[in-house]
Amino acid sequence: MFVTMNNVVGGGDSWVVDSNGIPEKKLLQDTANDHTVVFNVPSNEYAYEAYVNVADGEPYPKAKGDPVCDSTNMTITFTVPPVTIAQTGGSGSTAGEECYMQLRIIK
Repeated sequence: MFVTMNNVVGGGDSWVVDSNGIPEKKLLQDTANDHTVVFNVPSNEYAYEAYVNVADGEPYPKAKGDPVCDSTNMTITFTVPPVTIAQTGGSGSTAGEECYMQLRIIK
């Protein structure tokens, strides 16, 4: 995690967004392998906090080790262990859409 925190007072927190300006959600699918989740970050001058959502009543996967911060390419990479079908929301109409990771920008 980046530790530089500029403009903390009155900065206004937000989410890392995609090219359309929509908060980016990285889906975590039911697999037997670890997930490598990469976020492009807007600045090295902010702090970032990972957020993981899972289906109601399911345990949260914990990131493995520390995130890898690449200030040259402006990315943060997380390794997340495999998730279960229950964590992703099961096999209903929204199957696989309930387990995702987002990255909060702390300004």
